Amino acid sequence: MKQMFRNLLLTSSLLTCAVAQAAPYNRVLPAVVNDNNGNIFWCDAHRQVTGKCEAMSADRMGAMVTIRSAPLKDCEGGLWGWISIRRDEASKGFTITPDQKFGVTVKDLCRPGTIVTFMPNHKKPDYDDLVVLYQGKELFRYKRF
Repeated sequence: MKQMFRNLLLTSSLLTCAVAQAAPYNRVLPAVVNDNNGNIFWCDAHRQVTGKCEAMSADRMGAMVTIRSAPLKDCEGGLWGWISIRRDEASKGFTITPDQKFGVTVKDLCRPGTIVTFMPNHKKPDYDDLVVLYQGKELFRYKRF
């Protein structure tokens, strides 16, 4: 009985951690999303509805959403990025790019099995970091703090 209670507690703890991380984003993306230069971004409400990209998960504050493009000829798993949701102006879109600092290549980011999600920040758990995982292993983390 004691062992069963311990297993039940462990399972519920793991489920709580999984739920506290990123929530699926089930809404339509903003109609106007621009990149840093003010140009139209590759994922917005129109492209989401037409299947050119999809919204994956949202941070706990609802301010950022991870996105993935449809598979491309040179990127089987699709491009990854995120959109910073703004209520009063055009939202901003960002593409996740290879980074020598983290040792991540285009091949790493484009392979099936790569996932971009939000996970709690180690220093401030109330905030989420953008994390890139491959088959459950953390490749790198964009830390908010």
